[in-house]
Amino acid sequence: IQPALVLIDNGHYQFNNVCLGLALGSFHFMTLTDTIGWCDVIGSILFCLALNWKQMALYYAPAVFAYLLGKCFRVKDQSTTKTTMGRISDIVSNIGMLATAVIGIFAVLWYPFYHYRESPEQSVVDVMSPILQRIFPFNRGLFEGKVANLWCVAALKPLSIRDHIPEELQPLYALALTLVMMLPFCILLFQIGRRGRKMVVSNSNGGGGEESSRGHIKALLVGAAGTSLSFFLASFQVHEKSILLPLAPLSLMSLGGNSDDFRETILPWFTIVCTWSLWHLLVVDRLQMAYFATMVIYLCYLFYCSSHRNGQGIAKDHSHWVVQKTKQIFMKLVFPGSLLAMAGLHLMEAFIVPPLSLPDIFPVLWIVVGCACFIIIWMASLMDLWILSREVEVRAGNKDKYD
Repeated sequence: IQPALVLIDNGHYQFNNVCLGLALGSFHFMTLTDTIGWCDVIGSILFCLALNWKQMALYYAPAVFAYLLGKCFRVKDQSTTKTTMGRISDIVSNIGMLATAVIGIFAVLWYPFYHYRESPEQSVVDVMSPILQRIFPFNRGLFEGKVANLWCVAALKPLSIRDHIPEELQPLYALALTLVMMLPFCILLFQIGRRGRKMVVSNSNGGGGEESSRGHIKALLVGAAGTSLSFFLASFQVHEKSILLPLAPLSLMSLGGNSDDFRETILPWFTIVCTWSLWHLLVVDRLQMAYFATMVIYLCYLFYCSSHRNGQGIAKDHSHWVVQKTKQIFMKLVFPGSLLAMAGLHLMEAFIVPPLSLPDIFPVLWIVVGCACFIIIWMASLMDLWILSREVEVRAGNKDKYD
């Protein structure tokens, strides 16, 4: 029951579910083992299939790369007697195994473009260049439509950022900002992957807890949501439907147990915000009735789940006081305030005719409110990944000098 995905895939006719399913399935295989093995090869193949189904899966690529690179540095033989050259050899072997899988699957999928080229005189570069230009449309400008990301908001007056940055430099600025925003997620995922799967997750009483195999899949889901949200907020040529990329892994997080009240609130809230941000795209497709119907069904589902939960599966919060205070601010101010703003904009657009001098006033207000909400989600995802990384402790007996 995910209204945004239902509306886009079945109303806007964008078959994102295949790409998202392959990517999320790859995360499962990547987190099954302690070190690089065949499960990671299977996961890499699935992720390559997701990339080749729809290039928007690239939003997940930095998270996947950072996590698997961290796993490559955790070798099977953790004995202290192993030489440095032996460890380096194992690391190179791990990287080579994954690289072979990625290059192999790309070669199989892309070879038909070369085999069925228009002219025998065409080189590989001649064949692949038009494909890459379609995948990375830098010639279209920083953005086209009104999307709730940083560049669209910054393009509004009085900032008018597109007038101050030369067009040829805009992709570089977008790349730099995207890298800055996703770097913290990549660093944390690298550290988590390097620690291995044998870890202790602290329990609700603040004690040592028990060994868990779920910590890494949670971390990868949150990290993938963070990097994809970084791309959505800061990258070049973003489409409204790209918000499905951070929404998909966080939706799976909401299905897990042992969540606190904050996570139980912010994840459904994110679903509502994402669906709400798609409103004007759905209006073009004449999906207003479907929009309200799916939203009502989703809200009924949330009410049913909350009424039957009875406090079960909610873990006590033992996080730092700064984190607790941040959660309280969200629960008391941001959550109700944003819902009032979204509902208010719907009512205003329905009953107020925009002035002739500001015909796009409501789409503009939509992207401003949406961008603010997505920035909050970005910050919450980074905080959640940091908390997960702090909860993960390597067993003393398995600790090695790489840790």
